[in-house]
Amino acid sequence: MTRLLLAPVLLLAAPDAATAAGAPRPIPTPAVAPATCGDLLAAVGRKPAGAMFAGCTPRPDRQGKPLVARYTVAGRDAAAVEAYLRRTIGLSRLRRSCCRWDAPTASFTIGGRAYLLAMSSEETTVASRARWREIRAFGIEVRLPTEDV
Repeated sequence: MTRLLLAPVLLLAAPDAATAAGAPRPIPTPAVAPATCGDLLAAVGRKPAGAMFAGCTPRPDRQGKPLVARYTVAGRDAAAVEAYLRRTIGLSRLRRSCCRWDAPTASFTIGGRAYLLAMSSEETTVASRARWREIRAFGIEVRLPTEDV
């Protein structure tokens, strides 16, 4: 069975003068991070355009009792989502390994809470980034521990 990790999507506002001139615009950070299961990336203002929220599951059986949010990204949107996540949370560039595209799990902190994010493709024979459009789906998984480890 193929496990699909989903990627977060950020909804961007219309560009301002600084952005139009090529300067990156800072992304506002909410003062409070979410404490309930839901669209974790949207709740902290880090959801990339192109990522579709697929659900959230509390996992009290796992270390840290995390909330686990999943997202799907169409292959045609994967490069833009990856670029956004690299820029905003420090995700490493996805690389081909065995039978999918993936990167090490990235960690980021917002509102004093630590999040973990992983992005990968479904299993695929596509070996070139230029052909990502041929991959049906990529996934992102975001974990937010609800207790200290």
